[in-house]
Amino acid sequence: MVYFDPLADWAPEAIETHSYTKKADIYMVGKLLSKLLCPLSEEAYDFERFTTTMNPDLRPTAKEALQHTWFS
Repeated sequence: MVYFDPLADWAPEAIETHSYTKKADIYMVGKLLSKLLCPLSEEAYDFERFTTTMNPDLRPTAKEALQHTWFS
């Protein structure tokens, strides 16, 4: 069974610092994509990897995420 586990699926920095940021929101979008029970397109899979990087400094902003090829 696939389910969303808030503590296991939250952005790592949100758990470590107890600070929830916009980049943590972007991480959560990618994690939700990874939980879908249907196959992802290559663009969606790339977007999921792009948004769920463990390093928040490398994670895109919402504006950058919207520029991803998945949305074009």
